Amino acid sequence: MKIEEAEQYLTQSDAFKNQDLKALFALAIENYVAYRIDFTNELSGGDRLLFQWGTYDWGKGKFFEIDLTRQVMFDIQEPDDQSDSMQQLRVTFTYSCNEETENLGEGNRWCASPSTIAEFRDFLNATGATLWGNDHTPQDLKVNLGYI
Repeated sequence: MKIEEAEQYLTQSDAFKNQDLKALFALAIENYVAYRIDFTNELSGGDRLLFQWGTYDWGKGKFFEIDLTRQVMFDIQEPDDQSDSMQQLRVTFTYSCNEETENLGEGNRWCASPSTIAEFRDFLNATGATLWGNDHTPQDLKVNLGYI
């Protein structure tokens, strides 16, 4: 599978259209488990998931974000070319910042392989940020694919 196909799979889903955090993250995880991205090597960390959340100010004021990223690195022999090949498919839910979101703090967790997905999924689903996000409508939802 190409990373662009994974992007389309997410953006064409009802979960994306309905801004449903729980369902969209479940689809992203399902896609990660079922399909390897072409020309990546799982053993060298070439296809991983990153779950992260926190309050950030990217120059437009403070916002709370809950994000699930699929990071891929193509299996190329030259180390410089390999790091230049890194891409991220980011699913980012953005919310207005308030005292409640500030209290959720920030954090992250990596999943290096489909073989460890159960623990990763359990962590993601039990985290205060995810539980909070499941009950709130985002101000914005973006699915972005880009090079690092």
